[in-house]
Amino acid sequence: HVSLAYFTIAHFLLSGSQLVIAGSFPFFGKIFGSHTCFVRYAALLTAGAFAVVAYDPHLVSILFFIFLGGGFGLTRSHAMFGQLNGHLQGQEAHEATIRSAISTAQQASRAILNPFVGMLAVRSLRLTLGLLAIFPLIAFLMPKDPESEGPE
Repeated sequence: HVSLAYFTIAHFLLSGSQLVIAGSFPFFGKIFGSHTCFVRYAALLTAGAFAVVAYDPHLVSILFFIFLGGGFGLTRSHAMFGQLNGHLQGQEAHEATIRSAISTAQQASRAILNPFVGMLAVRSLRLTLGLLAIFPLIAFLMPKDPESEGPE
């Protein structure tokens, strides 16, 4: 059994990494050249973090996973919503509907996948983390939208 204190510490570290990365969106936008590139490479960093901790689950890789994987992975949706807002300017009537539909799809996918992920994690946490690395990797490998190229 895992102590509640460990969950508290992990949640604190995840929240802290999210705050640091979300507060650095302008900085990362300059490094990656655009919000689109940031979102794509954040997916690659997230996949890498899952793969590293699956391969070598030690304290350093777990901290790497929490700070980079958690921080970039959990802030990607905020960056994508910001990018979406740029595309929806002048369409306020549709903006709330689109954001709600995306949020509902995210919650539904979690509700469907989480029980299976939990059952698989009971059998092998390393295998589960390795398989979960595939999802952000697929997001990174998806073709780029030619309309979203360039600085934003």
